[in-house]
This record gives sequence, C-alpha cells and structure tokens, in this order.
Amino acid sequence: MKLGYPRSFLSLLVIGFSIVAAPLLFALASNALAFERLAGLAEEAVHSAVKVTQTSRSLLATITSLERSSRQYAVAGEATFLDAYRHHRMTFLTLSSLLDAMSLSDPQRAELTAIERDEAHVDELISKMGPTPELSRRLPQEFAILAQRGQALVRLGDQVIEAGIDELQAKAVQARMKKLEPGDEDSPALAGKPAGYWLDLKDYNPVEKAKRLGIPMLILQGERDFQVGMTDFGLWKAGLGNSPGVALKSYPKLNHLFIAGEGKSTPAEYGKPGHVSVEVVDDIAAFVKK
Repeated sequence: MKLGYPRSFLSLLVIGFSIVAAPLLFALASNALAFERLAGLAEEAVHSAVKVTQTSRSLLATITSLERSSRQYAVAGEATFLDAYRHHRMTFLTLSSLLDAMSLSDPQRAELTAIERDEAHVDELISKMGPTPELSRRLPQEFAILAQRGQALVRLGDQVIEAGIDELQAKAVQARMKKLEPGDEDSPALAGKPAGYWLDLKDYNPVEKAKRLGIPMLILQGERDFQVGMTDFGLWKAGLGNSPGVALKSYPKLNHLFIAGEGKSTPAEYGKPGHVSVEVVDDIAAFVKK
C-alpha cells in the first residue's frame, strides 16, 4: 500500500494532533461510558426506592379513607358507607400486594406485615360487630395504630432513598478515584476534596502502617456501620489479630457513632439524639488502664 505525505503544513498539524489526542479521546470516551453505566444503575435503584415510597404514601392515604368510611358506617349503619369501606379496602389490598412484590428492606417488610395484620383485624371487627356504639368506640384507636405504622413505612422508604443516593455517590467517587494517577493533582475536586487528597489515599494501607507502629492498639467496630463495614474490620483482624498488645472487638447493635439501633443503619440515623454505648466507654477505659 502506498502512503502519501501531507500536502500542507496544516494537514501535518491535524495528523499530528490526531495521533497525540487519540489516546486521550479514547480515555475520555471510556470514562463517559463508565459513568453512564453508573448513572443508569443509580437511576434504576433510586427509581425502585421512590416507587416503594410513593406506593407507601398511597397506602397511608387509603388507610385514612378506610377510617372515614368505616366510622361513618359504624354511626349511621347505611349500606352506602359500607360499600365505600369495601371499595377502599380493595384499594388497600391491591396496594399492599404491590408493595409485597417490591424490593423492600427488612424493616420495611416487617412494617408492611404488621400493617396487613392490623388492617385484617379491623376488618374482622367491622364484620363481626356491625354498626354499633362499641365499634364506634374502638375504631379511632385501631386506625390510630394503623396510621402510625403507615407513617413509619413512609419514613423507612425515605431513609432507603437517602442511603441509596449516598451509597451511589460514594461509588462514583471511588470509580473516579481509581482512575487518578500521579500528575493528576490539579484535576477537578471529588466530593469537595482536591484530587491530591484522593491520590494520597489511593495507595494508603492503614493496616500495613499500623503493623509498623509496634504500640498497643484498641480497634473497635460497630457491626451496623455502613461507612466502615465488617469487611474492613476483617482486614484489621487478619493483619493485627495476633499482634501483642492489640485488642479488637465488634458490637452487633452499634453504628458508626457507636450508638445502638436496630436494622440497617442509614445517614438519617445520625440526626437522631443518642449516646455512645456504655460498653464501648468501659472497654476504652479498661484498655487505657492496662
């Protein structure tokens, strides 16, 4: 094959630029595709969580409609109010079935199960007692419990959305951090921190650093911590578990702040007042006194 020379200096510049820029353009395109895939995953996860919360809000509104029509029936005893109650109950059962088929956290599923159980109990009361003063007396309390559970289900959904967004943002930062190389110190900031900060962290191995210190250490881990997980704690145990003067302990019910709670910890939990576990304080005091 015969290759021709550029016919002008401008053509030569264009060819030279293309050769130099091609790897850079390829890298930019690859990064764009990676972030596009990540954005797709984020959109899918957030969409799923939002759908759960929207359905939970509809369920809560239906509980209000159930209470109104059932209390009207209990007082007036008219068939139209009973028909309205039955219509709202069909809506309730449809929504609860939709939620049951969705991807729920363990606390969400437990709350939904309790709502379905309590609603079935209310329906049984209405069927057995009919329009009586006793039914009128009991319904407000029964529906107050149902409404509280419905509100709790909505709050749990909001927490799942917040946690999902935070987790995906963290993954996006990690993906960008992995692509940083020496010389990228002047690159745009990630999560409010300069690129140089992330470059320093990229190759930092805290376990290996700690091994070389040769001093007593107390390493504590909350098992509900979503920021520094049990996988990280496992690395510390593997690296320092047999070292003299090193003590490691984890706490099943504690979060990142060493505050007790139930279920999966979320960022919203940090906004709730709490105290550091007494057990943690005692363990630290005992270690210092050794």
